[in-house]
Formats: sequence, structure tokens, C-alpha cells
Amino acid sequence: MLAITGHTSLWLAILATTGATLLVIANALRLLVPAKQLQRQKT
Repeated sequence: MLAITGHTSLWLAILATTGATLLVIANALRLLVPAKQLQRQKT
């Protein structure tokens, strides 16, 4: 949004979007780990 108005560079907007995408993917990957494996890692 800020890149459209010229308040920041386009590259900064791309990096922010990429970072947010990686966070979403990492959060989604946590759902693929079975609960039993999580309990084993905690102990």
C-alpha cells in the first residue's frame, strides 16, 4: 500500500510481502506435525 503512494520503495514492499508469506507457510507447516511428535519433543 505504501509503495503505491511512494512512501517506500517497491523492493521494501516485496521483501515485506515475502516475509509475511514465509510466516504464513511456517505456521501452516506446524499443522502437519502430528500431536504425538510435538509431545515427544517437549519431554
